Order: sequence, then C-alpha cells, then structure tokens
Amino acid sequence: MAADSYWSRMTTARLRRRRLLQAGAGTAAGALALSLIGCGGGDGEDDATSLVSKPVDTTDKAVKGGTYPGHITGNIVQFNTERQGADATAANHGYSRIVKFKSIKYPEPRLSVVEGDAVTGWEVSGDGLTYTFKMRPNQKLDPRPPTSGRLLTSQDVKFSWDRFARINAYRTSLAHASDPSAPVMSVEAPDNNTFVMKLAYPYAGLLPQFCFTRHVVILPVEADDKFKTGEEMRGSGAWRLKEYVPSARIVYEPNPDWYDHGKMLLGQKSLPILSEYSALLAQFRTGAIATMTVNAEDVLSTKRDLPELTMIADEEHSQGGSNIRFGFLPESPFHDVRLRQAISLLMDRDLLIDTFYNSQQFADAGLETSRRWHTVIPAGYDDWWLDPQDEKAFGANARYYKHDPAEAKKLVSAATGGNPVETNWIWTANGYGPDFQRLAEVLHQMWEESGSFKLTTVNPDYTSEWDPKYNRNQGRYSGLALGSAGSGTPDVDGQIVARLQGGHARTGHVAANGKLDQTLEKFVADQRKEADFNKRQSIIYEMQRYCAKEMYYLMEAGESLGFSLAWPWLGNFRVYRAGTGGAASTEIEPFYWIDESERKA
Repeated sequence: MAADSYWSRMTTARLRRRRLLQAGAGTAAGALALSLIGCGGGDGEDDATSLVSKPVDTTDKAVKGGTYPGHITGNIVQFNTERQGADATAANHGYSRIVKFKSIKYPEPRLSVVEGDAVTGWEVSGDGLTYTFKMRPNQKLDPRPPTSGRLLTSQDVKFSWDRFARINAYRTSLAHASDPSAPVMSVEAPDNNTFVMKLAYPYAGLLPQFCFTRHVVILPVEADDKFKTGEEMRGSGAWRLKEYVPSARIVYEPNPDWYDHGKMLLGQKSLPILSEYSALLAQFRTGAIATMTVNAEDVLSTKRDLPELTMIADEEHSQGGSNIRFGFLPESPFHDVRLRQAISLLMDRDLLIDTFYNSQQFADAGLETSRRWHTVIPAGYDDWWLDPQDEKAFGANARYYKHDPAEAKKLVSAATGGNPVETNWIWTANGYGPDFQRLAEVLHQMWEESGSFKLTTVNPDYTSEWDPKYNRNQGRYSGLALGSAGSGTPDVDGQIVARLQGGHARTGHVAANGKLDQTLEKFVADQRKEADFNKRQSIIYEMQRYCAKEMYYLMEAGESLGFSLAWPWLGNFRVYRAGTGGAASTEIEPFYWIDESERKA
C-alpha cells in the first residue's frame, strides 16, 4: 500500500471521528461494542467493560497431562541465546538460568522479584564487588548422550559465562572484557558447587539482568563440541526438546528431573511454525491454538465472532519497541540538532498510537486503556520513565515531544536557509513484519507532508545489509533509519547502554564537535554505578530531559495498552505473571493446564 494513500486514509478517519464525537454521533467501534454487549446479554454502558474477564485460578480442578497448542513464527537457528530472540526463547525451555523471576499470582501486583534457578542462594560482599553463588544440588542434565544425566556443576556456569562474554550479541551489557564500562569482571568456580562473580563496581541491576532470556543460559561444557546446538538441547531446565522439524513444528515435553517438576500441569507443548499473521489468526479462530497476540484492530471483531473467548486487559506497557536512529557519517544532515528536533516535532504521537494500537476504537467501545508516550526510556519502565506529557515534572524540554509542525518548519528553515532536507529513509522490508512496514510508511508521509523533508526510501535486505551495515554499524550511514528495540531488558540499564552509550553496535551519536557527547556518557556511567534507588532515578530522569533536547535517538511514539484473547479451555491464563524479560516457559507456562471437558464442549 502506498504511504500517502494509507496516511491520508488514517488522517481523514481521525478527523471524521472527531466530528462525529463532537456531534454526538455513534461510531463503528461503538456499534461493534453494542453487538458484543448484545451477545453477552447485558444492557447499559457498564456492559462494555463486562466483556473483559479477570484472571481466575483454576488449579484446584486442573487435570495434568494435556497438550498446550501454541505457535512460533520462524525456524530456530541455534538453541542458545547468542543471536536471535526466537533462539533465546527456545533455549530457555531446556536450559536453566542462574536466577529467574518469581511467579506472581493475580491479583498480587506484578513485580520483578528475583529467585534462584540453577542456584539456591548467594552472598554479596560488603563492598558489593563479589557475589558468591551456591549451586542447587542434584540438578540432572538431559539423560541422552553426551550429558547422560550427569549433574549440573559450577564448571558449566563458568563455561557458559565465558562463552557469553566471548560471542553473545548482548555481551557488552554485562561483560567487562567486551566493554570496559560493563560490570562483570570474571566468573570462577572454586569447586563444583560454588561460583564467584567479581564486579568492577557495585551494580544494582546485576540479578535482574541475569533473569533476561537473551543473556546467560547454562549450557553444559559438552556444548563446545560434543553435540549440535542448532539441533539439540542437553540442559537442566523445565522442558526437554522432543522434536524439531524446521518449517513445520517444535515439540517440548516436561523434564521430570527439573527441581519444580511437581508444579508442572502440562504434558506437552506443540508449537507449529506459522510465519504469516493471517494464517495464525485463522488457526486461533478454529481453536487449533490456545492463545496468540491478536493485532489491536482485530481484537473486538474476533471477540464479537467468538464471544466465548476469554478477553483480559493487559497490565504493563512495553519495555521495547521500534526506534528511529540518525546516521552520523560526516555528510549526514543530522549532525544539526535542529533537524533531529524537527523529526520529533513532526510526529503526531497520539495519532500514531490511535493508528497502531486501536486505542480510539477501544475507547469508543467503552474500554478505556492506559496511554503513554515513550521518551528515550520506553514507557514500560515504571520506576525510571519520566512522562513527557507532564510538563511540570519533565520541564521545558517536554516541548520537543509535542506535535508542532510550525516549529519544526522554523527549525528546518533556520538550518537549511529554507530548503527541504533531502536524505535517505532506511528500513528493512523483510525483517520485522507488516506492522513495522506500516509504521515506516506512515512516518515517511508524516515527515514529508510538512514540506521540510524529502525522503528516499532504502530497503536493505535484513541479513546481508540491514544488520551489518545499518543496525549494528555504530551509526555509520547517512540519513535516518527505523529499527527494532526488541522487548527490552529486565533492568533499564540494558536499554540505556545499548541505545545511548557510545561505541555500541546500535549507537553512533556525536555532539556538535564531532565527538561523543560527554554529558550523555556521564549520565550513562553514573546511573550504572549508583546503588541508591532514588539517586539513580534522579540521574535517569535528568538524562531523559537532556536527551529530549539533543534527540540523538527516538523511540516510536508510544503505546496504549490493549487486550489479550485466549480460549476458555486454557486454564490459569494470565493468573501467574513474572518480571518483563524473563522466560514464560519457566515462570508462567508450568501453571497452564488444558480443560479437555471445556474444549470438547
């Protein structure tokens, strides 16, 4: 679809919607809500919210042994955490982490509480520089060769850490050997039941960061050369790999030797590989898949067609998302801060959120949802995010997040003498899915309609060009690019370092003098080393105010919360939750169960 026609349609629809609301007219979404209410047998405005269920604990009537029908969207390259997010998700089924997030039962507040996984506990030295961990006893590795059921030891932890520090794509977040600003100096194993971690400085985010699915999973030392990590797993985690057929399916079965196996209610997970959203939605609607992330614009219509579906309100904003980056080669126009600011001022954040999160349709249906704008910190980091719509708290630089085309035009005119900026708009068309492509098209039109920018679209191939030349090339390109920030990290430091600290794969910003901005570098370093929560929060708040003016990097506009759908035969759906960035396969899914009596009915 052409960017201009899509954007014109969305803008016209928004204006029409506003006029209808002003005139007191109904909307399509309202009509849809009424049809849903009719199906539910209620009346009155309150019935819109009755569409939404609360999580219900049904463990007391659970029957063990059912097969959970899920899905994945692509093939697994390696069953480890070293490159792709999908690989890491798979690896966390079969391998333990050092620590994990505690499962929090609804309605208790969803908190990121750390507890042992491969370890039972740890001690921290008085200066915060030494962590001594004790291994959980009698953890058996996979009974198949080459591990043959031997016990997991601290030597496996050391092997896995050294491997992470050497080749993992996220190694610079933690490994001092890969980045001198990172905290972990070394991991040593004085005996089979103990390992010691030495830090360069006290690091408040250490334990949450080791819960992250993209960081360290504990591979056996045999993973070096004794089995194929692209085809097999030989771990000590909650699941064992039963079958993997590329482009077809992946099947897991519970690990009877897992220390928490008694909590496991499922008998198997069967995950067909479905890359196309339309095919996935079709399978979900037939009941072949228990739950899936339904696009916001499809939630109400799906619920209307299948009123028996469970619909639950989402709880937390995202800690990741797409992001806009500026190239900083010498010829790039975005060395001029005024042009970076203009890019932000031309973004109508509320319209983008309405467009991509369906928030207005939910509101028209009587379903209010929380809406937030991202800063350089994604809005899901509740303790660290500073609301740019709260001008009193944020300060004067909040103005750079407002939609202000007139001010943007003034800035561009002052920078160029009145000429539009001609530059490249770079995004991959084969890496992140259709919503990503729609966002790229809408942003293109939003920036061009002001007359201040003329953008030439460049669509590099994801593998051969986008990843090495743009995504992980330290800003060495001219123009601006749209990338993905993934799902975020359990501690905000991971997001800050990966996106804002100079010298990393996805950063490349420089100050007006052509060198790294030392003010920003100091903010990043100071928050990493500050152990006091309130002091660290103040540093991160001030960093957001500073970045709002400098605009080296922008997150996508923001988001509004939506709703999740599942078939009612999926027991304990959304009852157990855990910290963001953890592994659902270990922290949530063991509590699922399949109510076959409900399914057959």
